[in-house]
Amino acid sequence: MATTTIYADRIQIIDELSPDTAATAESITGSWKKALVHFTLPTELQYKAITNMAVSVYTTPVGNSPYIAEVHALLGAFGTDVTYNTAPAFSSYSMMPPSGGAAGYKTGDLSYTVSGSSITRSFDVRSVLNNGIGIQAYTYQGYGDKGELSTSLATNPPYLVVTYEDSEPTGSLTGSPRSGYAQKNQPLTLRANYSSPSNIAATLTPTQYAFYWRPGTSGSYTKLYEGPNNSYEVPANTFTADTVQWYAAVWPSHGSALASGLYTLSTVEPVFSATAISPDSTLEDGSAPITFIWTASNSVGSTPSGAELQYSTDGGSTWTTFDTVTGSALEYEAPANTIPGGTIQWRVRALTNNGTAGEWSSALSFLCIAAPAAPTVSTDAAPFATFTWSAEGQQAYEVTVDGVSYGVQFGTAKAFTLPQPLADGEHSAEVRIQGEYGLWSQPGSVSFTVTNAPAGTVTLEGSFGIDADLFWTASPAGDDFLIFRDGVQIGHTAASRFSDRRAVGSHSWEVLLRQADGNYTRSNTFTGTLTAESPVIGLLSGGEWLTLRLTETSLAPQTYRYSRVHTLRHFSGAAYPVLELTPYEDLAGTLQVAFADDAQAAAFEALRGQVVIYKHRDTVLTGGLTDFTKARNPFYVAYQFTIDQIATEEVLDDTDG
Repeated sequence: MATTTIYADRIQIIDELSPDTAATAESITGSWKKALVHFTLPTELQYKAITNMAVSVYTTPVGNSPYIAEVHALLGAFGTDVTYNTAPAFSSYSMMPPSGGAAGYKTGDLSYTVSGSSITRSFDVRSVLNNGIGIQAYTYQGYGDKGELSTSLATNPPYLVVTYEDSEPTGSLTGSPRSGYAQKNQPLTLRANYSSPSNIAATLTPTQYAFYWRPGTSGSYTKLYEGPNNSYEVPANTFTADTVQWYAAVWPSHGSALASGLYTLSTVEPVFSATAISPDSTLEDGSAPITFIWTASNSVGSTPSGAELQYSTDGGSTWTTFDTVTGSALEYEAPANTIPGGTIQWRVRALTNNGTAGEWSSALSFLCIAAPAAPTVSTDAAPFATFTWSAEGQQAYEVTVDGVSYGVQFGTAKAFTLPQPLADGEHSAEVRIQGEYGLWSQPGSVSFTVTNAPAGTVTLEGSFGIDADLFWTASPAGDDFLIFRDGVQIGHTAASRFSDRRAVGSHSWEVLLRQADGNYTRSNTFTGTLTAESPVIGLLSGGEWLTLRLTETSLAPQTYRYSRVHTLRHFSGAAYPVLELTPYEDLAGTLQVAFADDAQAAAFEALRGQVVIYKHRDTVLTGGLTDFTKARNPFYVAYQFTIDQIATEEVLDDTDG
């Protein structure tokens, strides 16, 4: 340690009662005086570490009162034009010991500071040397007459005793980041933070920085940068090892180079812990988008590069990945109609920047009201095409081919074979399913080309009367025949004959053998005429015909009434109503018959309460014979009855022959 004494080179009075701008060499005498005193440190001490400063001022007592002198270290600039009104505020206090009543130099150690009733030990070298020292003498009690300052630059000047180290401090250098995680595939900014020593008069400024690194914890270092900047952005993928070390260096404006500490970083990103947030125990509309939200964190606070989401429809036994999120987003909006209906569990896991997945989160569940997903449809492309599909949650289905629906079928079957063949050429089909909430899926579709491959021959013959009695031979033999009248299927049988009793007049028939592979063999076309010159009636299900040849009068009419269900509506401004037709029709026949034979009459009456078929020339009626009126004469019995046409099965299925 060494010491030196420095005398004030400027004194400026601050008079509380009469502020003025004092001359530099003004002396200070009298009470109620405060002063700013400035000291200049010799050049050779500008870069020495100062450990203590003590100021001495000459004071004279007023009377015999004991007193002390109080010294203030000021903050702010010290200028020749500073007055009491503009002087910097006193910021610290150093108390001198009591001096009794004797005049003389009183010394105060600037390392003692007082704030209120608390005394601490500190001083600011630059504040003292650059801003000046405020001084004033007080009585010991702090009231009444004060001691006065009696000093000037020429007589009893204030002086400063400086204690310093002979070494030249260089300050301190730290770097950031000092530890933690460095992402390999992202740039990383290294910073050097230099602080000039606080216990020297001058301020050191850095002139140049450098940054060094090495892979692992041993071996030589590679210089990343050298220049005037105190930061450097390390390019992405520079750090290749799992652990790297780095340090910074600085060259101050005075003294030697200074190195920071050695800092170790890890490039291995910890995996993320994910927590599912919502939806949770809610009811969600699957026909609208559903937003999934989660959190993800790891021990270094980095952001994930993505996430994987899965859902389960069976309580977590099996899981389906429904999307992968790219980036740091912590939510995902599932498009409408992508989440199936039912009780859904979902979970999420987050990915590090190298794609390493963390553990799956705990699963949350919600109830999704949604249409099932569209089925995936396939077909064998045969004329009697069979369609198969895969679907979940099916309760019903509907197959549509070339725009024609085959009706809604209830159940979980996932296959359907067309009852009639398709013509050769291009076709398209759709299958939609209905889920447990009654909502229909979007249709799954398939396009295909049909090319029939017939095998063998079918030869059709027949005999005709009131009925058409059809019979055929097939080579090779078969047992799956479809019967067509005028191009419309009317029957299906495993036998080699079929009776058609539902027509009258001239028609043409064909028989089609459905092969096991879905192709078919078509017979020749056979034409014939069914005649009913006299009215006949019989059971629709089959059996003998009963001829209704006689009536009570020779010219008694058989009356038929045809009608279309409609509505007549009147509107303002129109004298006549508007006709609104429906697709529904009615047909009723009012008929008469007389029997002279009691057996025939009994046979007719036995038809009451049965579904019958009535034929006469060009008319066929099928309906229930529900009632009739009966009139008995000595020689015959006469009946009048009505048959209302009803809907019947279009295709008779006689698989047993």
